[in-house]
Amino acid sequence: MYRCPDADPPVPGVVGQVVAAADAGVRAAQPVESTQPAVRRDHEGFDFFGGRIITVDLKSVDWNTEDFDGRPWLEDRVRRKLPLGWALERDPDRDGFESPIAAMVFADESTALVVRTHRSSEWLPVAMMRALCSEGCKKVTVGYDASLRMRMQSTFNFQPVGIVDGSEFALRKGLQESGFKALCERMGWRLRRDPTVLCSSWAQWQGLSPHQVRHAADGAFFALALYDRLQALPDVAGARPGDLGGHSQPNGAPRAAASVLGDACGEVPTAWAEEGIVKRVDGLWCELCDKGPMMSAIVAERHIESGKHKKKVEVRRGSSVGQGEVPQELADQGIIVGDGTTELQAGWLKCIHCEAGPFNSLQMAQAHVASKKHQRKAAPPSEKSKRRDPVAERMWNLPDYVTVEAGTA
Repeated sequence: MYRCPDADPPVPGVVGQVVAAADAGVRAAQPVESTQPAVRRDHEGFDFFGGRIITVDLKSVDWNTEDFDGRPWLEDRVRRKLPLGWALERDPDRDGFESPIAAMVFADESTALVVRTHRSSEWLPVAMMRALCSEGCKKVTVGYDASLRMRMQSTFNFQPVGIVDGSEFALRKGLQESGFKALCERMGWRLRRDPTVLCSSWAQWQGLSPHQVRHAADGAFFALALYDRLQALPDVAGARPGDLGGHSQPNGAPRAAASVLGDACGEVPTAWAEEGIVKRVDGLWCELCDKGPMMSAIVAERHIESGKHKKKVEVRRGSSVGQGEVPQELADQGIIVGDGTTELQAGWLKCIHCEAGPFNSLQMAQAHVASKKHQRKAAPPSEKSKRRDPVAERMWNLPDYVTVEAGTA
């Protein structure tokens, strides 16, 4: 068992008894001293879960008895149909390899169970399967999107039920924040979510580091704490998961609610349609990038804001060039535009002289044409560079008795 450093003994209590003292519509400027059971604050001012943390490696569990530390606690939560905070950890993807889930975390108000799954293949103990397949025992997480669903399916070959996504719940309450860290800050918690820990090796053969254990436990515990605090807030009229019309962002653009699959009649907002987002049977897809399915509006928004998508939108909207619209001066220089039937994507430019590109704008193509490399490639051959005839160069030295006749080599 691992306990976070500087953690006091856990104080019994119920997360639902604690409600934010500040107005829910105003972000706390400074983290308040939390009265939350098991929430502790380190010397740098970061809040963390200070309760009991149990770590289990499924590889060391007897598959016959399936006994492991924390099993009675987990079974009791499922039996009483009490909610659990839930989080998943995995290694970052590298070289096209999609890393499987390496750790699964369950938490309540005073206990966190960190289960390492990196060496147990698809096998999970019955106690964990019952927890994941219980509709009555809600598993509360933040950001359980299509990517994690597919990763869960590929790792364990099933999908859990009873999942509550805090991001969707926050949208129902009319909050603009959707990410885990942003929601925690909204509720007055300042968490240390170090990206180096997030992207560290969760499937390493040696034990997890104290920073990894703290990161994993915080993810599950504060997801449950967020859910309880969000429950205390009133619902915003007309805001519900599955509604594509939803709230407004600060800039006045329509903001969609989180789930799009629950509303079969929902239409994709005009602003999204202009971005190439369409609704299909299995979720939202981006036709420009061929990305999908995106199971929630949050995922779609993040994709729309990505740099790769914005470049393709610029191409389609004419900030660069459309199909067959290359200016004559660029066409004369060997610049062509893709039509989508070859490797060159529709609307993208390429130089056939230099094999350079693709370029996503006319400005980039013009800059290439003006470059010295292109000018050397595209320039006509000079007299000096023409290939010389080695025989003709030696004709002057022929003996007097040799004559050259027409048509002879």
